[in-house]
Amino acid sequence: MIYRNTHRRGFTLLEVILACSISILLLAGLYIALDLQVRMAAAGREKIEKATIVRAIFGRVTRDLLPCVSQTYAINPASSGSSSSGSGSTSTSSTTGSSSTTSSTTSTTSTTPGTNINGVVVVPVGSGVIGSSTQCTIFIARPTSSYDIIDPNSGLPYTTAQQSSSLSADTVQPGDQRRVIYWLGSSSNGLCREEDTWITSDTVEDSTQPDTGNESNYVIAPEVTNLQFEYFDGTNWNDTWDGSTYLTDGVTVMGPPMAIRVHIWIATGKGDESKEYQKVIAILASPNQTTNASVGTSGSSAAQLNGSSP
Repeated sequence: MIYRNTHRRGFTLLEVILACSISILLLAGLYIALDLQVRMAAAGREKIEKATIVRAIFGRVTRDLLPCVSQTYAINPASSGSSSSGSGSTSTSSTTGSSSTTSSTTSTTSTTPGTNINGVVVVPVGSGVIGSSTQCTIFIARPTSSYDIIDPNSGLPYTTAQQSSSLSADTVQPGDQRRVIYWLGSSSNGLCREEDTWITSDTVEDSTQPDTGNESNYVIAPEVTNLQFEYFDGTNWNDTWDGSTYLTDGVTVMGPPMAIRVHIWIATGKGDESKEYQKVIAILASPNQTTNASVGTSGSSAAQLNGSSP
């Protein structure tokens, strides 16, 4: 008699299919988890990169607005220019005791904002900010970077060290008055920034317009697709601002606004989609922020803000 071995030596087809299905599900779950992790890491890096760009842009604009120049005293436009005067003469008689006096005469010529002098448009020093919704021109006072003019370790007074400087008298020193312009490049070619020495430059000539001929040299953030400025006057937000305009008293220029709200749009990388970022930057040099010095107060009680803050 022959006995057959009934012990199975393999798996059935159903068991093989079930094992393969479980393996596929486990591998699919692992792939989904890894893909999600990679996507989240890429999205996080992208957000950090865009946030870094936005902070850098707002930080750059803030640093330019902080040293914004403003008129700290009233200048009558009718008293600027050249003047000539005649001295008065007096004659006295011993018999009558009467005197006759000839009064002095003065002739003045005035210079007002927007006046063309030899083809140059005059912009008052205290104008601070002149801009529109898409462009902002800032006049700032920034110390020169030429640190080798005077030796700080000489131990001499400033005037003495300046006279003993190795630089010749004919050496042209850069001015500390600068003009900074922000605008959006043509065809949304990113955020552009131009900085020039305002007074000593041969090309600025008090102009408030940027050099668009070499626009590619001034692009600082090509990721910016749109740009907008708003100017706060103490009550309302305005699309334009001209700090060179004289106020109703005729002697004080408007100066910079109390605050500027900057809107920038950054490309998200998803087609033409962009994300908006905005920041309100307060300008401490605004003439609207006055200090009552006659009563001798200090701190927040001395600073009187005209209108509500943004």
